[in-house]
Amino acid sequence: MTYTIEDRSAEIVADIQNLQSVETDLFNNLETGIANKTLTADQQNALVEQINKVSSMRESLYQGLHTSQGYYRDTASNVGGILQNQINALDVVENQMDAAKARLKIIEEEKNNKLRLVEINTYYGEKYEDHTSIMKTIIYFCIPIIILAILANSNILPHSLYVLLFVIIIVVALVVVGRKIIDSLSRDNMNYQEYVWGNGPPVTPAIDTSNPFGIDPWTGQGLTCVAQECCDTGFTYVPSPTNKCVANASLPANIKPYNPTASSGTTGTASSTTPASGFLDSLSSRAQSFTTTLSNAASDSRYAASTSVASVYDSYASL
Repeated sequence: MTYTIEDRSAEIVADIQNLQSVETDLFNNLETGIANKTLTADQQNALVEQINKVSSMRESLYQGLHTSQGYYRDTASNVGGILQNQINALDVVENQMDAAKARLKIIEEEKNNKLRLVEINTYYGEKYEDHTSIMKTIIYFCIPIIILAILANSNILPHSLYVLLFVIIIVVALVVVGRKIIDSLSRDNMNYQEYVWGNGPPVTPAIDTSNPFGIDPWTGQGLTCVAQECCDTGFTYVPSPTNKCVANASLPANIKPYNPTASSGTTGTASSTTPASGFLDSLSSRAQSFTTTLSNAASDSRYAASTSVASVYDSYASL
């Protein structure tokens, strides 16, 4: 049967009360014997000695109880202080972790923003370079036309030959410049290295009609994804100059298909020892030691009280 601290303290108090009753009975017997003159001097001395022993044991038990209660109170206060310090330390670590997560989120957002800026700058750089090439081509065709016009006005070049050469240059210019303009207009408005032929409808995701609550089929297809995060299953993101998701079956020779298992399997295993577990282990060991100490102290006090009371009962019974 397991005794609690309260039960052991109650037993010690009960023993003290029993000793008080015994001491009271001894006093009553001594007073009655002296009043009736039924006790000899030896018997009176024996009663006084028994009263002194009972009083001494009672005071010892009371002092031990008072000391134990003070020890329990101080120990409980110390354990409470240790626990509060550990809670404060856990709060500090938790706040530091939250701050680190916030900084990591800000860094991730800055990286994504910089990546978008790089992609935008790349797009407009390639677009302006293509438009510059078209303007240079137009200028290149304007130069011979100007030369032919000067020669024709100076009567160096016959008019019929001037007209023929002019028509030939214009036709060639229209063909060359027209192809460049059509090529520029056919580029994708997100990636200038890609072409867009026609305006077909977008491929809509499958809708689960078995769910009565309904689920947004476009969930997870917003603008917050970057690179491989924007690709569906079976597709791999190909970097510049392609910068798009390509089916694994159509990947270039130097690009390996994306493998989510391999990319997520390299994550290191977190250490199983954390500050919180260390605090809990320390607290558990302290509590176990505290309980053992209290049990031993209470058991010793209870044993001493029981033995003392039993000896007093035997001595009193022998009178």
